[in-house]
Amino acid sequence: MMSINNKINTTKLNLDNLSTLSQKIGGNALKLKERTPQEIEQNKMLDMQKKVDAILSNNHFATTLDENKKHYFSRYFAISPIHNRNDGYIHTTTSLPKEYLYQGLQFNSAGNSKFLDTPIGQMEIFLDLEGDNDKYGVGKVGFMGQLINLDNNRDGYLDADDEFFDKLKLKGYNSSGEEVILKLSDVYGALDLTKFVKTQKEIDNKYVVSGTTLFRPEESYQQMQKEDIKKIFAQYGDKNGYIDFTKTYKSETDKEWEKTYVFWEFMQSSNFAIKDTKLNGETRLERMHFVTDFKSPLAFAENVAKFEKDFKRGFNNNIKMRFDTMYNNYYANDSFANRLNIKREFEVVTGLGFSEAKFKEFYEGLKGVDASKYIDALDGELDYIKGMLLNDDGTITLDFFSGKSINVAELYSTNGEFNLTQKGERASVMSEASSLNEEELNKLDFTQVGMQTDNGIVSLADLGIQFIQKEMFANGKIAFVLTKGNGSTLIASDLYKIRSVENMLLFEELEEKDKLHPRFETEA
Repeated sequence: MMSINNKINTTKLNLDNLSTLSQKIGGNALKLKERTPQEIEQNKMLDMQKKVDAILSNNHFATTLDENKKHYFSRYFAISPIHNRNDGYIHTTTSLPKEYLYQGLQFNSAGNSKFLDTPIGQMEIFLDLEGDNDKYGVGKVGFMGQLINLDNNRDGYLDADDEFFDKLKLKGYNSSGEEVILKLSDVYGALDLTKFVKTQKEIDNKYVVSGTTLFRPEESYQQMQKEDIKKIFAQYGDKNGYIDFTKTYKSETDKEWEKTYVFWEFMQSSNFAIKDTKLNGETRLERMHFVTDFKSPLAFAENVAKFEKDFKRGFNNNIKMRFDTMYNNYYANDSFANRLNIKREFEVVTGLGFSEAKFKEFYEGLKGVDASKYIDALDGELDYIKGMLLNDDGTITLDFFSGKSINVAELYSTNGEFNLTQKGERASVMSEASSLNEEELNKLDFTQVGMQTDNGIVSLADLGIQFIQKEMFANGKIAFVLTKGNGSTLIASDLYKIRSVENMLLFEELEEKDKLHPRFETEA
C-alpha cells in the first residue's frame, strides 16, 4: 500500500493539476490568487536588486570570493559538508584567512567615496540594466571601490572591454537643482580603477596587502634584473645554488613536534610571477605562491613530507574536481548571480573570454587524452613553489609541490606599487608582446608603447624608435631590438602598454561654477 507521504511526494501541484482539481470539485473550485500590479512590480524590483548585487559583488570581500574573483579555484576552496540537495547543485565554501576581513582597508578615500569626481563635477554612479534610468532605484554604486568588480580582465580600467561598462550612468545636479544623467561612456573612454586603492607604501596594517593585488600582475610587476636574481641565489642557495623552501630548523621556542621554516621571512616578503602560456597560445603573467599561505612560520615536522606526498598524488585530480564542480553548478543553478560569478571566474583562471562552447571544451578536455594541457592552463596559482635553482644559462628551474618542474627565462617581482611611466602615466607589462610577430609589433602605436630605461618607463615615440625586431635566445628568453632613426639600437626585455589620462577623458574640465554636484540628504 502506498503511504500518504509517498502520495504527496509523487503528486506535482502544477497549474494543470489545479485546473483539473477545480473542475472535479465544481462550485467549490480553487481559485488561483492573481498577483496585483503592486506585487508584480515588487517582484521585478527584487529581481533587479539581485542582479545589481551580483554585478557589483555586494559583500564581495566578506563572503566567498578571494581578491581575484575566484571561488572554485581559490586556494581556500572546499566542498561544503552541508548535505547536497537533490537538484544536483554541489555546495562549496571558501574559508578565507584573516587578511580578507581587512580587504576594505585597501581602498583609499576615493575608493570609499559614494561619489565620483569627474571633469564635470562630483556625481553618483548607478547601473541602468534596462535603459530606464534605474526605474526601481536599486542600481546605485555604494562606493567607488565596487567598480573594481566590473573589471572583467582585471587590467585596472573600466572600459568597453568590460561587460557592464555601457550600463553605467552618472547622475548629478546643476546650479538650478535640475537632474542631469549621462552615460559614463560619454564622459570616459576608460576609467582608471587603480585610483581607488592604496598601494603598499600607503598601508601600515600587517593584515592588509597592497591594492595592486586586486588587479592582474601586469599592472604592478616588472622583470627582475640578472644581478638581483643572482643576489637571491647567492644569499639563500646551498652549495649547488638550490633554494629549498621546505627546509626547516629547530628553534628554542619550537615545541617537540614543530620546526620553523628557514626561509620564512624571505617567502613572506617575496612576490614572484612568471610568464604562462594560455590555451590559445598567448602569454600572461601568473603569480607564484609559497607554503607560507598556510599562515604559520611553523612546519609540523611530520607534516612537511606528508603534505608534499598528498599534494603530488592528488593535484591533478583536485584540478579536475574543482572544474567539474564549477561546470556542474553552472548548469544546476541558472540564477543570474551564479552564472555571472562562474563566467567571471572562468575568464580569470583561463585568461580567455567565456563561451559555453569554450567552457565545454575544458570540461571534456580534462577527461581526455590531452588532460595535462588543460590542467596546465588551469593550475596557475594553486601550485606551491617547493624550491628553485639558477641554471648556468640564466634560466631558473622552479620545482612545485605537485611534482611539476619548469624552466623559466624570466622572473617578475613587485614592490606593491603600480607601474608608472616617467610622466606618471599608467604602464602595463605587455606579456602578450612575446606572442606577436614583427609585423604586428610594428603596427603598434609607439606613443602608447614603452620600455624600461634608467630614467623609468619611456614611450618608444619619445625615444625616437622607428622599428621593432624580436629576438629569441637559446635559453628561450625573448628580447626586443628597438631601432632609432639614426640606426642606433636599444634592447628591451619587455614592452609596456601606456595609457594616459588625456586618452581616457572625453570631456574637458568645467569651470567650478558650472560643475554638477550630487544631491545631498539636506536637499532631498
